Amino acid sequence: MLKLQRAKVHSVYFSVKESLKKLVAAHFVERSPSLDPSFGRDLPRRRGATYPLFFDNLIVLKKKVLQTAPAEDIRFPLTAFANTDSNIAKRKRKPDVDASDPSKLITWRPNFEEFISRLRHKACLDIVKKNKGEECVAVLRAMLNVKSAEEKVEKGQSGRMSVGSFSKEVKTEDGHPLLQEIVVECLGKLSSSSSSSSSSLPAFVIEMDGSYRVDFESIISVPRYHEMKAAVKRTYGEEFSQMFNYLLEKEDCLFETSEIVGAVEIEEEAALRGLFDMRKGGYVRMEV
Repeated sequence: MLKLQRAKVHSVYFSVKESLKKLVAAHFVERSPSLDPSFGRDLPRRRGATYPLFFDNLIVLKKKVLQTAPAEDIRFPLTAFANTDSNIAKRKRKPDVDASDPSKLITWRPNFEEFISRLRHKACLDIVKKNKGEECVAVLRAMLNVKSAEEKVEKGQSGRMSVGSFSKEVKTEDGHPLLQEIVVECLGKLSSSSSSSSSSLPAFVIEMDGSYRVDFESIISVPRYHEMKAAVKRTYGEEFSQMFNYLLEKEDCLFETSEIVGAVEIEEEAALRGLFDMRKGGYVRMEV
């Protein structure tokens, strides 16, 4: 009976360990960082610290965080699982690490950056597939696999990358490589905006001196605009929806009411009523 219980415990342990190992290998889980005990001790201290001193301290802390940021092999240490394997194989009852010493224990935490990155990539690929086709999706997928793709996402764009860094990795879903001519053609489609009577698409990729950036913000704006248009049409009707669509296409510009009336051929009184209603709903803004 005791042997059976031990076998069940070992089975559960190996199952959990293998699942955790896969998550670490995929960078969905990372090792929790341990701070230096002296972290923050050298910051200037003063009673009633003023705001400038406070922000100076934040800058110092940020620099220390960047300096102490763990390397990738420390954040995702697959070797940590090898030690536990050897312990179980040798049937050690005591682990190599003293559980009473928290500083020597390896703790784990979710890597939310990786989750967000994967979701962002999936959303962008789906949007490009719907609007540009399979070949453009293959090019974008190869671009997203470049390590620099996530360098400047906080600004809504990827890091810069050359064609050579991803062109050889462009493959269809069946695994067939695309010809260089098709890759160049797809880059032209992705880096150019298009418009029609029903909709307009921004450039999904920015070309700059022979290198490219993926414009995540522009790609994700496409379904967002569609949802906004549908919401306005559902709430305010077809007539006011046309007026909103006109403003949305030139969202960085301000228009006089007379310009809007002339563009969408609607009576001025009705246009004013619609604009005020949409302003209350938060869909348009007004400046006096």
